[in-house]
Amino acid sequence: MSITTDFDALWVEKKQRDSTVEAKALLQNCMMVVEETKARIQAIVDAGVFNTIPDSIKISLNQAFTVVKTASTGFNTTAIQEVLGWSGT
Repeated sequence: MSITTDFDALWVEKKQRDSTVEAKALLQNCMMVVEETKARIQAIVDAGVFNTIPDSIKISLNQAFTVVKTASTGFNTTAIQEVLGWSGT
């Protein structure tokens, strides 16, 4: 191996590590947005604001809220937690 080959390999590894750190940050941001959305929608539901809207809209909102809750639950999987706990080293 040459010094150039060694540096090329190190550069590729650094780029992969940087990309993984960026992906982790994006995942953390997504998780925070989902959790905030879930909490805010739940507060609206608890306030009874949806009681006067048409049933078809309630059903659609409920389906969307179910997606948000499913995403929230999905962040607790072992694989996701492994990514979130990764220190980048």
